[in-house]
Parts: sequence; C-alpha cells; structure tokens
Amino acid sequence: MFKCTRCFALVPLLVAVTLFLSWHSVLHGQETAPDAYRPPPTLERSLPEDPTFSQEMMKAYAGDQAAFLAFVEKQAADGKLLGEFLLGTMYIPPECTFLPFKNAPSDCPSETRIKMPSMPTPSFGEAVHWLKLASAQGSGEASEILAQVMERAIRSGASTESQMSDVAHYHALARSQGYDLQDVEYSCYTLDDSHPGGRLEMADTSPEFRLSPQELDALHTAGASGTLRWRGTSIESGLTTILRHPEGPKVHMRAILSHPVSREVAVPIPNRTDVIFLQIQDRILTVPSSYPMTARVMVLQPSTKEEAGGAVFQAVDGTPGNRCAAPGEPSNGRPATVGHIP
Repeated sequence: MFKCTRCFALVPLLVAVTLFLSWHSVLHGQETAPDAYRPPPTLERSLPEDPTFSQEMMKAYAGDQAAFLAFVEKQAADGKLLGEFLLGTMYIPPECTFLPFKNAPSDCPSETRIKMPSMPTPSFGEAVHWLKLASAQGSGEASEILAQVMERAIRSGASTESQMSDVAHYHALARSQGYDLQDVEYSCYTLDDSHPGGRLEMADTSPEFRLSPQELDALHTAGASGTLRWRGTSIESGLTTILRHPEGPKVHMRAILSHPVSREVAVPIPNRTDVIFLQIQDRILTVPSSYPMTARVMVLQPSTKEEAGGAVFQAVDGTPGNRCAAPGEPSNGRPATVGHIP
C-alpha cells in the first residue's frame, strides 16, 4: 500500500473512515452484505491513481523534491483538488507525539525532526487556507483534517481566527461528505464454552479489559456461557499523525469468538456507541441488541490460505482493518489478532 509519514517522506497519507451513516437499528443476528460499503475518496488512494501526480511523486522519491513542491504549489494555485489538499497537509505543523495539541519542536524539543529544505514552513494559517479550498470541492477527508487542524491551532494557543464552532462545522461537513472518523478501541476475546454449568465468568485480566457485570449478564442472557478471556486491544486504524483527534468520545468495540468460522457473516459497525459482537454458532449476536449504525461492517470470515479465520473490522478505505483470530485457527499469513497482538 502506498504510504507516507510527512511529505518528502512525502506527506502524511491517510487511511480513511466510513461512508454515509444510517440510524436504523440492528437486531440480534441481523446480517448485511459485506461488500455494500462504498468508501469515500482519499488522498492516499487518489495520488497514485492520478497519472500526473504519480509521475511527479516518482521524481520526488528519486530525489527531485524541490521540483515536486513547485509542482504541488502550481496544481494548488490552478484550483486542482489534489494540489490544494496535498499542499494543505504539507503546511500542517507537526504535533508532539506524547503531548496532544502541543506543537513540535517548540513544546517537545527532544523530538528532533529532519527539516527538508524543500518543505514549506509549517503554518496553521496556510494549512487552513488550502484545506478549506479542498473541502469546498467535496473532499470529506480534507474537511475532517481541517476540523482537527483548527482545533489544534486553538488548543495550542497559536494565532488563529478559527473558533470551536468552526471545528464542529467541519466535522459535520466531513460526515455529510461521506468521511466519518471515530475514535475506536477494538478488543478481542475468546470464549471457552467447553465446560458445563451454564455460567459466564471472566478470566483474570487487567481491570480496563474486564467486561462489567451488566455486560456479562447481558451476554449470558444472549446465550453465552463458559470462561471469557481477553486476547488483545488496538486503536482505530484510521487514526494517523495528522488525524489524531476525531470528534466524540472513545468507542469500544469487542468481538467474542468461541470456535472456527464456518461461513461469512457481516453486521454493521456502530456509530459512536459501544457494542459487543458475540459469535453464537454461525451467527453474530450483539449487545446491545440495537444501536445506531454506520455503513461499514464487522465480518466473520472463514480461514483461507493467506489469513486465519475470525472477525474482521472494515477499515475506512473499505479494506480489512483490525481483526481477531478465532480459537483454533492457524496463524497463516499475517497475525490475526486485533492490532496484530498475540
């Protein structure tokens, strides 16, 4: 996959999030088509697909970075969406890794960064200017980045005309343009239901990964019994160095798997609410039983030669994202627990 971290490296190219949202309710075991999601256009996908940009990027990789910057500035000045979008991201001031909303290197001098001579001088004002133009051309991803850049400028104390009402406006605009980024934490659990007794209990684990008594009761009512074990946790794969601050609270999605997957089953991923996905035989039950949905899905997939079977959470760009391996599945190909945690 084509990736960068900061332009000339080239630019922080992004992993995207979801299309338009539906506020219908999903019922226990309700299935949906796993390929129904239509991902929004993203910078990461569009740049290599554009023949002109692709050719110029190859020159930059070969060392002609100054020429690439001049090319991007010309494309932006001519009103080309990719030029405006890319130039806007190039102007974004770097953020301290461990100090959210603080700017590097002034607020974190220990974080030394290589300054490329052909890079524009970081500027919140210039970033906002060019990202606004890209947003006006319909780019939901640009709108989401713009909202976060505005919030960073405000909260870091930088000189800016942006207000928090502008931040909320561009978050909402991004969603209406098909780009809905959530702050999600995914967790994998396995359920050992081999012993009788009819009870559901939690194996010893860190408090932050334990399910609440109310959640365990709801799962038991849905048909789960046995011993529940935490296997791993990972954050939303769509969060990057310039997309660290989605709107809304952190959402928790948990997948509980008890046996190898025999057939593909898909259910919608929730919209800004916590949900537990429970594998019961060849179905998926959810706790709660109904919730607001996005267009993306969580899919139970049988094993293949390349991948172990299990639960797969659809990423923003429509590709398989975070995943949980089903018990008893071989680790074929890449690791199959969420966030690649064993």
